[in-house]
Amino acid sequence: MDNSASSVAPGDTEYEIGEELAVTANRIYVLLDNNGKGRIADPDDTRAMLLEFIKPENF
Repeated sequence: MDNSASSVAPGDTEYEIGEELAVTANRIYVLLDNNGKGRIADPDDTRAMLLEFIKPENF
């Protein structure tokens, strides 16, 4: 995954961007809200991002 295409510039946010965390039996979900700021790769894209991870064993 290329994080540079969906990252917010460091120091470019007034508040933290991690908004929600959900853990299920086999997944971890993290919701990032960039507070209306555009992405580095696409300044017009101000949507929030939902990241989904496979939950590691023994988590």
